[in-house]
Formats: sequence, structure tokens, C-alpha cells
Amino acid sequence: MIKVVVVEDHPIMVEGLKNILRSDAGIELNGDYGDGKSVLQALEKGQPDVILMDVNLPDISGVTLCGEVKKKYEDVKIIALSIHDEQPVIHSMLQNGASGYVLKNALGNEIIRAIYAIMDGEEYLCSSTKEALKNADMELLKAIPRITRREKEILQLIGKGLTTM
Repeated sequence: MIKVVVVEDHPIMVEGLKNILRSDAGIELNGDYGDGKSVLQALEKGQPDVILMDVNLPDISGVTLCGEVKKKYEDVKIIALSIHDEQPVIHSMLQNGASGYVLKNALGNEIIRAIYAIMDGEEYLCSSTKEALKNADMELLKAIPRITRREKEILQLIGKGLTTM
């Protein structure tokens, strides 16, 4: 049985991932966490085989969290889940220890295939991720974008005087 933990801050994504994982008899869901701090605390008590990790979390970058987890728990495999298909983001996650990268618009069976592939020692990239990396400029891959598209949108809205209230 492959023990899997989900680290994702959007409840609808968490529910979808739970349903996908429960559909496979060889996978056991061992918890879900909405931020980096709570998953790090949980890992102190026991480690899963695989972590499905969102790249954008409310308290820490998925890139940073991936690196921290791999330093402390090198046997834990990480699959990045993201809406970002930008080459530097993909490369940064892989450089920080992720064994796989799956875009959130991928079909559910991609997650299952990714889990089994990384447990077999392979690196797994969904087809859209492979396409994004196909013509990658290696120099561009070395730099993480200063801000994501969503962060830029939020800054523009703040600049217009809007708030979350």
C-alpha cells in the first residue's frame, strides 16, 4: 500500500484528489494539509511514501517546502501539483527534490500514473509539462520568476486600492 499525503490549500482540489486516490486499491490517503507548517509538523510523527504538493501555498513556496522536506526526509517522494507551466517553476521544483510535476488541468489518472511511476524510481512529468520543457532555454531555467502571474494580478489590484475586505 502506497501512503500518500496531500498538501493543497484549495478545498475543491483536496476533495477531487481524495476521490481520485480512493479509487485506487493500492493507494492509502494518510491526510491532507492546507499549508507548509502543518505538513512539516505531521511529518515529525510519521512519513508517507508520497506527497502531492501544491506549488503555491499560503505560508511558504512549494519550491522551498519541497527542499525542506527532502533535506529532512530524503525517502519521501514529492509530486508537484500546479497551474504553472512556466519552465523556471518546473525546473525549480525538480531541482529541489520533486520526483514529478503534474499540472492541475491534467486528467485524474495522471496523478495515479505519477504516483506509481515515482514509486518505481522514475521521474514523472505530465504531457503538458513535457511540452513546456521541450524547447527550454537552459539559462532561463536557472532563475525562478520574481513573481507569479497571480501575484502580479494581486499587486495590480492592490495598486488600484482594492482589499480583501
